[in-house]
Amino acid sequence: MLSGEISEKVQDLKLREVIPLSLGLEVIGGIMEIMIPRNTIFPIDMEKVFTTPLDNQINIVINVYEGERQMIRDNNLLGTFEFKIPPVPAGVPHIKINFQINDDGILHVSTTEEILGVNKKVKIINHRGRLSNEEIERMIKEAEKYKEEDKRYKKNAEARNALQTYAYNMRNAINDEEISLKLSAKEKKEIDEKIDLVLLWLDVNVVAEQHDFEKFHRLVSSVFNPIIIKMIKDDVESDVQHGTDVQNKKNEGSSVQQEYS
Repeated sequence: MLSGEISEKVQDLKLREVIPLSLGLEVIGGIMEIMIPRNTIFPIDMEKVFTTPLDNQINIVINVYEGERQMIRDNNLLGTFEFKIPPVPAGVPHIKINFQINDDGILHVSTTEEILGVNKKVKIINHRGRLSNEEIERMIKEAEKYKEEDKRYKKNAEARNALQTYAYNMRNAINDEEISLKLSAKEKKEIDEKIDLVLLWLDVNVVAEQHDFEKFHRLVSSVFNPIIIKMIKDDVESDVQHGTDVQNKKNEGSSVQQEYS
């Protein structure tokens, strides 16, 4: 037999509302990045950090969705807003996006880029776009039905994003002043040609399989990695001759390789 105190706690718990469908936003590749999962009790406050996939992006469009599918096209759009930042290289911005739902059930989305000193907050109210219970049930069932298909799509999209990011990282690497001075014109040209080939292939092949993206990833790394390893080796040999800290130089070289991988 339960005491009144425990019974009241259970009653309070039952009265608390949950989010009927996952809430998230669109990321590169048309994928929905879930910020707050379905059946989460609110009030709730969740945050993730994102960056830019391309150089000199100044207008970042944030599309907010609800739904259970991997692809945003199969989910329900709740709202859209723009977030402006100064032009900087890809991967430099650290954009914090916060999803907050208060007791009133209204979604507040805020974006902050502390390094660049930019922030914005919006309130998402979309009564006309809200889904009925029947529609919510249908979306949940469809998510289960197309689960494997969605997984495959997401893996392909993530592989594509990884390849594109890697190609731009390689370009940033050979344009880095410190690294550029240590590369010959021939080495720069060799890496640059492979990067151009990959980016052209990505433009032409909008739809491809995971193994295709991984093949082109290996193509660039097979050129870039040996050149960087040789650069690190040359630096170490030079430091040995001059009696400087060899281990520290090895660590710096490894950091360079990891940063641009």
